[in-house]
Amino acid sequence: MGTCCGDDRCACGCGSGAECACGPQCACGCKGRASRRRSGAVALWGGLFVVSVALTTVLATPSGGTGRAEGTKGASAAGTKEHDMAQPSEDEMKLWIEAGTPGANHRMLDQFVGTWEGKTTFWMAPGAPAQESTGTMINAWTLDGRWLRQDWTGDMGGQPFTGLALWGFDNIRKVHVGTWMDSLTTGALVTEGPASKDGKTFDSRGEMTDPTGVKIKTRMVIRVTSPTAHVMEMYETKPGQPERMSMKIEYTKK
Repeated sequence: MGTCCGDDRCACGCGSGAECACGPQCACGCKGRASRRRSGAVALWGGLFVVSVALTTVLATPSGGTGRAEGTKGASAAGTKEHDMAQPSEDEMKLWIEAGTPGANHRMLDQFVGTWEGKTTFWMAPGAPAQESTGTMINAWTLDGRWLRQDWTGDMGGQPFTGLALWGFDNIRKVHVGTWMDSLTTGALVTEGPASKDGKTFDSRGEMTDPTGVKIKTRMVIRVTSPTAHVMEMYETKPGQPERMSMKIEYTKK
């Protein structure tokens, strides 16, 4: 008998610190934190499987006397068949684990971790005078290195302004993805796009709707100019108009 690694809910069913009856290596195969993260995919598949079998058994059981006994037997057989059909293969489980594991494309974002001072220049309309403001962006990893959380605090037009972004990489679709929300709107801007091979340029696109109902296409370009500096440029395209730069933020690491 081996000792469970300490996973609160390992696949063999043993509790934290309990004596595992699965042999020298626990059935969950866990060997620390990394494996506990991978076990999330296993739990998901297992939960879906249990629900599937339960529903199949209930729906396959008719009511009434002898018919009930025969129905129960039939449901049991159907449940076994569903078990075989629903059980994920090793290859499928491997794909789930790979999809949920941060990799090199996430590590590209390590260079943005930390506290940054930002100088913002923005233009409300084509030909309008530039307006400036300042703020601070604090970037830190969350969800075990899957998403870079970005918290912005500053001002906009002389009023306090805060924003929140999440930036990561979708392993399935092979693209960097991001969201932006702030204290001036109730919507969220969702962007996605590629990065250069050297990780120095990120080009993402999205779409937002302004208060008048006009859909505006957006393009955001982030260029890393040094280990302590990068620039974000936001472009927008309104229907029937050429693309224009609407905002630029110059970041300097503190």
